[in-house]
Amino acid sequence: MGRQAELEAVAAALGRVACRGIAIIGPAGAGKTRLAEEACRLAAAAGMEIVTTVVTSGSAGIPLGALAHLLPPAGSLDDVHADLQPAHLLRAVQEALADRAGRKPLVLTIDDAHHLDPISAHLIHQLAIRDAAFVVMTIRSGEAVPEAISALWNQRIVDRCDLGPLTHDECVAVAAAILGAPLDAGVVTWLWRTSAGNALYLRELVLGAREAGTLVLDPASGRWQFAGGEGHVSPRLIELVDHRLADLPADLRRAIDLVALAEPVGVALIEQITGLEPLAQLEERALIRIVHEQRRELVRTAHPLFGEALRSQPLTMRRRADVRSLADRVEEYGARRRDDAVRIAGWRLAAGGSVDAGVLLRAALAAQYSLDDAAAIRMCRLALEPAHGAPSTIDAELEAELRLCLGSALGRLGRFEEATTEIERATDLWPKPEFVARSAMRLGFAFGEFYEDLPLAEKVLRDALDLVPAESPWAIDLQLQLVLCRAEHGEGISSRAALDAFGVEPADPNQAATYYLATAAVALTTGRFEATVAVGNQGYAVHMSLPAADQTFHPISHHYNVVLASLAIGDLDACEELATATLDRAIDEGRPIARVAMSCVLATVALMRGQLGRARRLAAAAEAASGPHIQPYLLRWIGANHIRIHLAANEVATASSRLDGVMRGMPRHPVSLGGSPAWVAEMEVGAALGGGTQAIGAAVERGLDALVAGDRRGWLELVEAVLVQSPTAEAAQPFVSVSTDLVDGRRAQLVTRLVEVAADGRRDAAALGEIADGYRATGMRLVALRLTEHAVDWATRSGNDRLRTALAAKAAADLAACDGVVSWAAAGSSVVPLTSREREIAELVAVGRSSKAVAEQLYLSVRTVDNHLQRIYVKLGVSSRAELARMLGREP
Repeated sequence: MGRQAELEAVAAALGRVACRGIAIIGPAGAGKTRLAEEACRLAAAAGMEIVTTVVTSGSAGIPLGALAHLLPPAGSLDDVHADLQPAHLLRAVQEALADRAGRKPLVLTIDDAHHLDPISAHLIHQLAIRDAAFVVMTIRSGEAVPEAISALWNQRIVDRCDLGPLTHDECVAVAAAILGAPLDAGVVTWLWRTSAGNALYLRELVLGAREAGTLVLDPASGRWQFAGGEGHVSPRLIELVDHRLADLPADLRRAIDLVALAEPVGVALIEQITGLEPLAQLEERALIRIVHEQRRELVRTAHPLFGEALRSQPLTMRRRADVRSLADRVEEYGARRRDDAVRIAGWRLAAGGSVDAGVLLRAALAAQYSLDDAAAIRMCRLALEPAHGAPSTIDAELEAELRLCLGSALGRLGRFEEATTEIERATDLWPKPEFVARSAMRLGFAFGEFYEDLPLAEKVLRDALDLVPAESPWAIDLQLQLVLCRAEHGEGISSRAALDAFGVEPADPNQAATYYLATAAVALTTGRFEATVAVGNQGYAVHMSLPAADQTFHPISHHYNVVLASLAIGDLDACEELATATLDRAIDEGRPIARVAMSCVLATVALMRGQLGRARRLAAAAEAASGPHIQPYLLRWIGANHIRIHLAANEVATASSRLDGVMRGMPRHPVSLGGSPAWVAEMEVGAALGGGTQAIGAAVERGLDALVAGDRRGWLELVEAVLVQSPTAEAAQPFVSVSTDLVDGRRAQLVTRLVEVAADGRRDAAALGEIADGYRATGMRLVALRLTEHAVDWATRSGNDRLRTALAAKAAADLAACDGVVSWAAAGSSVVPLTSREREIAELVAVGRSSKAVAEQLYLSVRTVDNHLQRIYVKLGVSSRAELARMLGREP
């Protein structure tokens, strides 16, 4: 799993006459031996004879130690000295291999070829260049390799295949395959962080945690989750790490222990305790790495698992003393950095000491600001435990602050029921106006987003506003959150009016961050998408500049507005770039809500591009990361994406079966709060099942409701979907008089033009084709295809054969550029899709591959490739490779 590209490279090497072998290179645990085994399986299936040898570090010092089993018995040669001559040795090995193979082609596999002695390496080199055997070698990266072996790939005698780490999604798939069921988001995050994509480490982490009972299958959700705390590093993995570190001198072992306990830690700081030389030697041995973060030079263990394994071992007196020394030195410097409070608290706790509850609160707030809510939760709970200051021994205000911080962190991780309980307890403990206001903001967020109860959210916020003096900064925050709530629920008109009444941007940076978030949300809802992008980026910068303090909203909220605005504008590239970066960050930081939201965005982008395979993977990733702690509107978005993907592939029954689950509990009023994807999915399913008139009529009503509320983003998505489904005058007429002056972006212009052409009623195929061209230029291939198919139908009905032929060629090109999309029946036989082989060849030619290169990759003759290419040209209406590349959007 996760090695499809590498398997294809191996298969290609086996099938190429000029290739004499393949060198599989990667770190320990990457799966080199497993891939070599798969290469042997492919070779055996092709009728080749397999000979395998395993080289060990012990045999490295023995001449011919690795190939001894291939040599004839001692004494069978006339002259014992001749046995040691290279020519005799090579002939003897060749004869032994030839006897083994008989008439079959031979494959010789050498595992851990970096350990080969010089004579064996020379013999392998000669076997390869003389084509006496196809050589499959595995080599550990970073190791010294005999020159005779490295020359094989440097001289292009054998192919080189470098194995990198598995991707995040591949790790998830492998772990799920091992366990036989999906994994909870927290488990996924831990496995990804700890394994860093190493296949062996991943497998051992999964099996070790299951065997230790820290990983259990939840019967209610059907997912594997932690029984408590985090995962478990198995004894086998600790032994692997210990084996790697076994030969370290005492000073180096002490240094890497301290790095593991404190990472990431400043180089200068840890150097004061260990000295420079041990750190330099550890770096040379690739056991630690130096990284630069925000003008700081930090040291980390070379692999996350090293740290996990070392931290899991008992703390000796020496280790405790070293950690306390680190904490003392940071405190001596004044603990000026934002994360110093977290680090000092963690080190003192790790060293077996106790920490004041107030210090733990500061550490929790700093961790929360540094986007580590899990650490904030641990700090708060430690402070509330009897061993560190039970509620009976700390005052009510401090306990309230701890519970508010705990509730905020739980809420940001989507655990809203726990969060609400902690926040309500905090308010009961310390019912002061300012504190009530801060608590109300958390509860307003939970009631608005998780419970989707706008009136209750507004009541909580207004009640708190009545208790707070008008001049208080918290009064400003409460007013801005009221604006934000209404905007997120699609109430564009009222939220716009409230924001205008609020006035200018607050001078205080804390209120300014909330102001930018509310302003961006209002702009997004009311169709000012370009303003949303500008304000969202500005708000993010302001938010990240704030000191470590109690915050209601996460900085990623600003990015969420920006990606949605980019999507609404039609700038798919900008949307995808920011959403991907934010998703990567959410995965690294273990943030399920952000991960689900960005996966939904990216699945929607992939669907718009017609990339159904990628859209399915992203939708599945969003579903895997979701659970009971995710907002309902995100769960609806996941289901809507699945439905629309199934419909694009003409899997109508599957799509229909999921609709009830998506629409169950759907609020009747919100559109922007994740509503429009569900309404669109409902309309598309109804149309696919033959109830098009009723389904489209209902969607038109939804679009009009959105306009009445001032939700122009919801209106844009609904009207576009309706007219792509059925560009009729009846569907378009209600929107003819709608002004689009306040709706930004190329996509809004295309929707406006689509309304005009559809409402005209003349079925102008050329005009509809031009609109499709506009969508094609934005990258929205699926919309372009559907509109072009309608245009083909219109041209056919009007008898314009020339236009019909040109439009049909464009539709065929769209189908070729898409992945798994099925043509609508409306276009009849006018659109002739490419076959799977033709599509494969078209894609390769479009990115600049020659016919010869395509033929080698697909195991075809050059003549067959050229014949396919001519049929492709005819179907797509092009006459050259350059035109084909332009039509498929694959400029070489």
